[in-house]
Formats: sequence, structure tokens, C-alpha cells
Amino acid sequence: MMLQRNLTMRNFRVASRTRLPAAGVAGIVLALLVAGIAEPAHSQQRRQIGLYAARPGTGSYGFSLALANLVNKYSKSVTLHLRSASGASEHLRIMTQQPAERASNLFTAELVTVLWAQKGIEFFKEPYAGTRAISLFSNATLVLATYDRNIKSKNDLIGKRIMAYPRFFSAGRFVEVLVNDVWKIGNRVTLSHAFPTAIARALGDGTIDVGQVDADGMPGGPWHVGEELNQLQILKPGLYFMGFTLEDFKAAAKVLQVDLPSDVVTPGSYGPNQKDPLRGIVSALFWAADASMDPDVVYEIARILYEHLQEFNQAYPSSVLNRERMGALNTTADFFHPGAATFYKKVGVPIGLK
Repeated sequence: MMLQRNLTMRNFRVASRTRLPAAGVAGIVLALLVAGIAEPAHSQQRRQIGLYAARPGTGSYGFSLALANLVNKYSKSVTLHLRSASGASEHLRIMTQQPAERASNLFTAELVTVLWAQKGIEFFKEPYAGTRAISLFSNATLVLATYDRNIKSKNDLIGKRIMAYPRFFSAGRFVEVLVNDVWKIGNRVTLSHAFPTAIARALGDGTIDVGQVDADGMPGGPWHVGEELNQLQILKPGLYFMGFTLEDFKAAAKVLQVDLPSDVVTPGSYGPNQKDPLRGIVSALFWAADASMDPDVVYEIARILYEHLQEFNQAYPSSVLNRERMGALNTTADFFHPGAATFYKKVGVPIGLK
């Protein structure tokens, strides 16, 4: 028994030192490589794309997180990774100053801010004309709100405390231009700037007389009251609202050197005391890519969003996006990325606003 075991072990050692044919070695190595990289090879087929959104807690971040989750769930060719920055203006500065970022990152954008960047004006020291739209995701129309029912026109604002959106928001810059350059009442009012939550709080506690507020909805409506405005009216009803005129927009556009989008919001959309239609400034937010982005990547993202839009809206309940409005920006068709435009043409999504 012991002799048989020794012979067996010796035969094993001899066999282990025997050189295998080259074809056999190659076959074993190939088999090991295939077994070891099968899963990574699948993941390498997916394009790794960044998506610059605003900081967590903002609407842009929430919308973009829902999009990334959707794409990563259904796409076989693209993976989206959220990247945080301060907002739409910062995203455009990144694209302007860091060309290497353009071919591998999407970003959220705001229409008027993009128009400023194209010309290298306002907050931009040099022009950047590479922005191409993929899909609209949020559309807010902003007017002024007050608890003083006697404030109905620009002359009624004299002596009042007004709070608008921050200056780096086109809506806030619009109010600043109206007050200082168009209405020319800047030295007779107190104008300040803040984010929507702070504006609602200041209106509620009476530290301001007039504040900029929004109603959300796709172009042409229907609209629903913005979150901060809704909470304020629940806690303290009785707000009245003041809109702007077409002449206001034309005059402000000359100062700001770009066309300013506006919409007329139906009565009751801001609150029960809104008895008449009101014209407000539109803040249109959309996902965008640089013109150099691979059209196949953009096509895939537009396709996933279109085909699973109901799931997207369920994931982000404040979304009112619908398929017919994915291309509803107040601009020309060539403003859209070729990948998105090709997909929209295929499925019949209209581009631009009629």
C-alpha cells in the first residue's frame, strides 16, 4: 500500500514537471482570461458619462438623479454619473474653461444663461457656443407676489422692499434690470436678492413687501403653484400677484442683449386671488451636451427618457414633463444636439415652440 502511494506521488511529480504543448498552454491561459474578465468586459462596453447637476437638495439635482437612475437601469451602452457644481452658470464656465470635459459630460442648463454664454456677456468673460439641448425638464414662470392688494403696477412699487431671485438667475437679473434700467425706480425702492425659500419666509414674516414667486408647468400650461409659494399660502393665505407687460420684456431684452422668454399664466394658477392672466418671465431648465458629444450617447439618453417617461415622473413627483414637450424650448431646431434631434424626428416629438 505504501509502495503504491509512493509510486503515485512520484508519477504526479513527474507529470507536473512535464511540459505541455504550446497549444495547450495557450488554451488554458485563454480560458482563464475569459473567465476572469467576462463581467468587466460587459461593463467596459458602457460609455461612462458625467452629468453636472446643481448641489443635492436642489430641483436640478433631483431631476438629474432620476434621469441617471433611469439610464443606468435600462441602457446597455451608457452609464451616467452625477457630478455636483454650484449651478447652470458654473456648468457653462466648466465647459468654457475645461475643453477636455466636453466630450464626456452632460450638464443642466438654463436658456437665458446659455444665450449669455454664447455672447460672452453678463457672467461670462469669453463666449461658449457649444451648448446643445437634449430635453427640457423644468419650466417655471415667475411674477411678483405681495400681501398688499394695492400693488398692481410699477408705480405702486415705489417705497417698497422688493426681493428677487439671485442675480445669477436670469429671472432675478430681469427684475433688477426692470427696477434700475427700465422703470428707473432703483433709488426709490429697496431691492434685494435671495433663493425661493428665503423669499417665501420674508414675505410671510413681513420683512419685505414684494417677492418673486413661481408657478411650474410646461410651456402653455397647465401650471401648478411652486413648492415654496404653496407652503406660504397654506400658512398665510391672502397673497396678490403682479405680472409684467410685453413692453417690459422688450425693454429689458435690449439691456440684457438677448431675447427673454415669457408666458401668460391662466387665472388661479398662482393662488385664489389671481383673477386675471399674468405674464411672467420663464426659467427653462434642460439637460444639455456639448456639440462634440457622441450623437449615439445623446440619442440613447433621449430614447430612455422618452420610453420610460412615466417612471421618471413617478420617481420625481413634481415633474410634469410629457413626451410632446421634451423639445419645447423657445429656440431654433439647430439648438438641439444632433443625437436628440434625430431621435425626436424619428418618434415625432416637436422641437421648439410654435
